[in-house]
Amino acid sequence: MSLRLKTLSGSLLFLIVPLSLCASSRDSLKLKFDYDDVALDVRFDNREYNEKAPDVSRTLFGLRLDAALGLRIEDGDIRHRLIGGVSPLYEFGGSFKWQAVLYYELSCPLKHSTLGIFAGAFQRSKSQADYSPAFYSDYNRFYDNTIEGFQFNWKGRNFYYELGLDWMGMYSQTVREEFSVYSGGHHSFNRILKVGYSAYLHHYACSGEAENVIDDILASPWVEADFASLTKIQTLRCNLAYLQAFQRDRGADESFRTPAKGRFLFEIRNWNVGLKNDLYFGADMMPYYECFGPDGKQYSSSLYMGDPMMRNASGAEFGIFDRVSVYWQPRIAKILDLKLQVDVDFNGTYVGTRQCIGVVYRIRDSRLRK
Repeated sequence: MSLRLKTLSGSLLFLIVPLSLCASSRDSLKLKFDYDDVALDVRFDNREYNEKAPDVSRTLFGLRLDAALGLRIEDGDIRHRLIGGVSPLYEFGGSFKWQAVLYYELSCPLKHSTLGIFAGAFQRSKSQADYSPAFYSDYNRFYDNTIEGFQFNWKGRNFYYELGLDWMGMYSQTVREEFSVYSGGHHSFNRILKVGYSAYLHHYACSGEAENVIDDILASPWVEADFASLTKIQTLRCNLAYLQAFQRDRGADESFRTPAKGRFLFEIRNWNVGLKNDLYFGADMMPYYECFGPDGKQYSSSLYMGDPMMRNASGAEFGIFDRVSVYWQPRIAKILDLKLQVDVDFNGTYVGTRQCIGVVYRIRDSRLRK
């Protein structure tokens, strides 16, 4: 009980301190109707892998709708929003899955920057830091579209940082208590050079059937150079990152396992046609993937949120994963985005391909409001 009270008091303090920085006069309160972007996202992702691939062949094909509305209170330059709605997912050939959206948002201008707070259940798109597929796979981003907890943003002309808490599982007989503290951001030194990081502390705790706890920590500093501003093409960038993990099954290991990888990303795009090469090299980042817990359930993707390709083929200590992507991404209209993409994957050797089609129709885009 005392632990819960300490956690609650800590959360309240986390909110009170930023709010105190945003104190202002209340003589000019304005109450207005407000809404989030109403977006229709149709995605087809067909994965065809051979027996050497660390992932399985499957097809992600479905439709997601984001619709939320509420109230906005303007207190001078400070903006408060209370928004509620739904984010349903329809798997073609399957069934509907529903995720609720209900959150409070604060946007407070500081001297040369803006402080933002989200509290509740909000869309994952509110997280704007750069997390590589080692952190979150395309599959998890699409199927788990909401963050349930808090997020703090600090944004300036040349920087952006965020810190959040996503509560993913409430303790029960069959469900593990599970949460993730995540953070990411970057600082731009000029039009070309950008330095940043991404990290999370994932706590995979107990259920009534499984008493073991797994600590899953991943951190990745990175540096990026984008030369598009020096040329007449849309994108010309390269990104170099280091990924370091700390993982421990408290019921099985006395010390942490510390796998690490390097990453090199190169992307060039012009006339809406792009070529991207995403290369990873190093240790197997998911050492517990094929292990089983005391409840008899395999950890696999229930523990790891990243792309299964972060594993090394055949359990090798050192491996190379390379994804070569060719895509066409035109902007059809202000409210319609289209992307066609083909990926060729290598994990030590050729392991398969992905064919992806994405259509995003923003029925009402907040950027179009006056």
